[in-house]
Amino acid sequence: MFDQSPTPYIGSPFLAAVAWATEAHRHDTRRDGRTPYLSHVLAVAALTMQDGGDEAAVTAAALHDTVERGGGATLLREIRHRFGPEVADVVDACSDRDRGELSWALRKAAHVERWRTEALSVAALTVAAADKLDNVRTLMTALRCEGPSAWDGYHAEPSEVIGYYVAMLEILEARLPFSRNVLALRVAVTELEQVSAGVLEATAPI
Repeated sequence: MFDQSPTPYIGSPFLAAVAWATEAHRHDTRRDGRTPYLSHVLAVAALTMQDGGDEAAVTAAALHDTVERGGGATLLREIRHRFGPEVADVVDACSDRDRGELSWALRKAAHVERWRTEALSVAALTVAAADKLDNVRTLMTALRCEGPSAWDGYHAEPSEVIGYYVAMLEILEARLPFSRNVLALRVAVTELEQVSAGVLEATAPI
């Protein structure tokens, strides 16, 4: 059964987090080089809300990529001071480490290992499910619209990208089995695997 408790109040911490994220990502784009990165931030926050995330989870969703995409440990300390330890811990859990030192594949392998072994809060799992779902859906849309060139935005082989999402899906299914977003992620990842295997036509009309 899904949680049927009353909708949590989402207030000023979330609005402040959106303002922070807007500034942090002001020059960032999605992998297509055109779409403002803030679109992903807002999508993840919305999906987290829809999956029953509380105010801390939704606030962390707005901030989930700020540390990884350049803010580093200094920004994480600022988030902990401004938004509290629960939000900061979720942002830290969702962030790759050694972003500038390791290849995409090695960073993601390390991230998966962390998620397999570390204790993680429900909030972190909920934000991660929303993040992966939006990323896979965005990739699938790009594959339909642009064909195989959609993979060019990754510094990795398609098999490595798919393998990462499969691994994260397995972790999320085990740890957050009743999440709407995890169920939707299963559908999206299965479709991505089928497209990669040539079972579906990636360039079919949406």
